[in-house]
Amino acid sequence: MDALHIKEKIAKFIVVNRLLADMTQTNIAKKSVRTFQQIQKYENCTNKIPSDILLFICAAFGYDMHYLLNGKPEDLINKLGVRDQVRCRTKFIEIEGKIRQQRSEQDYYNNLLPKLEAEMNYVVTYRDPK
Repeated sequence: MDALHIKEKIAKFIVVNRLLADMTQTNIAKKSVRTFQQIQKYENCTNKIPSDILLFICAAFGYDMHYLLNGKPEDLINKLGVRDQVRCRTKFIEIEGKIRQQRSEQDYYNNLLPKLEAEMNYVVTYRDPK
């Protein structure tokens, strides 16, 4: 399980559990001493979530870390009302799209990394096109 997969799973768990608890991002932010924008960034997979906030969120929703990392957030959707199920599935699709974008960016930069490292070690990587 790579870091982006974990990031996606945590974001999905935060979304579905927030909807199950009938909480807003602002409610979670106030309890975790963060801004709602920061919680929004965690849910949108823009920022990685720090371990202290992750532990707080697990405690707030009554989950242990093992369940968070090994459970399936999709299994919890059926516990939501119909309206929230639609919102949650829509959010899951957005999260998956952001993870795909981040994965493609990661692949792009992983291909450049050996060349950049060589150039930083003063190795000439330029080749004359002749």
